[in-house]
Amino acid sequence: MINWQEIYKKFLQERETTKLVEVTHRHHIVPRYEQGGNEEDNLVRLSVRDHATAHWIRYKWLGKLQDKVAWLMLSGKTVEGERLRVQLAFEKYTIEDRRYIMKTRNPMCISKNMEKSLETKRQRYGGKYHSERGLENMRTLNNTGGQHTPEAIEKRKQSLKQTLEGLGKEGRREKYARVGESNGNFGTKRPGELAGNYGKSKGTYTITHPDKSQEVFDNLKEALRIYDEGTLKRNRNTETPVKGGKLKGCLIMYEENTNYGNNKNQIKWI
Repeated sequence: MINWQEIYKKFLQERETTKLVEVTHRHHIVPRYEQGGNEEDNLVRLSVRDHATAHWIRYKWLGKLQDKVAWLMLSGKTVEGERLRVQLAFEKYTIEDRRYIMKTRNPMCISKNMEKSLETKRQRYGGKYHSERGLENMRTLNNTGGQHTPEAIEKRKQSLKQTLEGLGKEGRREKYARVGESNGNFGTKRPGELAGNYGKSKGTYTITHPDKSQEVFDNLKEALRIYDEGTLKRNRNTETPVKGGKLKGCLIMYEENTNYGNNKNQIKWI
């Protein structure tokens, strides 16, 4: 197995004693994207060619795309390097935006709210965060792979039935204020596996790669484990290959779930 870390170290040590007669760059031994500073012991003078090689070695060693960008740009492959740089910037700010939204809009991300909630649970359950019944339910879910037992499902059905009995439309609207006639699904419920299928995310995504191999995902959530949501949605059913990123050269086809929404098998609440 090639020890890229040792190769990187020896490469820089050799270049420190090399007499340079051309344009030189300052190379950060620990890169700035890893919080490497401008201290003298973190800098080494390299030729442009050696600077590119240093980042290529780091990329082979650690697999960081930031080093690949630097190698591409220093090697003159600016188009590919710029494309990858934009992709990295998009992913970085998307993640940061999501964290910001979670911190500012989720009340439980505010420490005082969280502490208040935990203290309430401790008082209610004798110093614990969950009741014995809640802990037993979690153990059951864990042992069944996250699936509710048939008894629990039946109990929930009966509980819902009792809640809705005798309410009528007006009573339901009053009890569940967010549901109204302006909602196309008001008063309806989807059966079985279709329950909770909202939007077009539940259709089938088929990705055909340049080598003609295919990946099939039953819903968008599965595809998002590997690929970017924006790329999938922008390029689905366009009949033109994706221009960049992980899916470069791929065709994305989306087939909508025809059983979604108002279908013959749907169950009426009334």
